[in-house]
Amino acid sequence: MQLIELAVVDSEGQPAATCATCGLPVSAGSGVTALFHGRTLRFRCAGCLSRFVLDADHAPEPEPSSTPFTEWCV
Repeated sequence: MQLIELAVVDSEGQPAATCATCGLPVSAGSGVTALFHGRTLRFRCAGCLSRFVLDADHAPEPEPSSTPFTEWCV
């Protein structure tokens, strides 16, 4: 397994976004926010973040998943 550069940060004050894993909307200040190779990524829930971490094929510039993982969202 390859190590990835990922740090979870406080989501308070973050703008609304689209989940990097499932593609669903993430409300401002909610969800999970992480820094990944210098980019700020937003996740709808901890399950989406886990799915992102478990995906071993991350490149420094990840593309949105083509498969929705809505079953990970609570």
